[in-house]
Amino acid sequence: DGPRLTASGTLSNLRSSLHPQSPGMLLEAHGTIDGVEVGQLSKYWPRNVGRNPREWVTRNMTAGQMTAAEADLRLRIPLSAPGPTIVELLEGTLQGKAMTASYLHPMPPVEGVDGTAHFTAQEFIADFGAGHVGKVTIKGGQLRILAIEQPGERIEIDTEVDGKLRDIMTLLDHPRLGYGKKIGIDPADFSGEATTKLSIGFPSVHDVTLAVMTLNVE
Repeated sequence: DGPRLTASGTLSNLRSSLHPQSPGMLLEAHGTIDGVEVGQLSKYWPRNVGRNPREWVTRNMTAGQMTAAEADLRLRIPLSAPGPTIVELLEGTLQGKAMTASYLHPMPPVEGVDGTAHFTAQEFIADFGAGHVGKVTIKGGQLRILAIEQPGERIEIDTEVDGKLRDIMTLLDHPRLGYGKKIGIDPADFSGEATTKLSIGFPSVHDVTLAVMTLNVE
């Protein structure tokens, strides 16, 4: 079976001779889709609907299956004079399984996670279950993308990891984080097992530096 897509909508407030002062056309729509491979989601998510959450999801979520997704949309489209289309409402949910997701390139991605996300035009919040980053086990957590309508939106990740302490410290000392160098330790000096809580925050820009990141390790 392939993807299953359903959609419904209404048009109202059309300008006519009876309503010459109408502010424009109001488009209200609801759509659902399931059974889509995550890597194919861009084919079914229109480019101009939720442009910023769409860009993040299709760029960073690269494998797995979208088991269910739905969205509600309300657009105000001017008719009498040129002007921008106004997004009055955008919200939806995504549910996926066995997904692969990047969070800070070129760090290794999170793999094999199930999760549920809620998005609006302003934010994207995903709760995810167990998976792994390389040799390190992810026990679950939350990803938040805030101020998503603005350039350099804020990304925050809270999670708990489990595994060999050396592997955890090696991940934290990846050049994109540099945690070991920052506090003067060498991952090779560590042994044993550990469970660690991590909180990471950074702006979503290509050249993000340690100076604008927050990293808390417990």
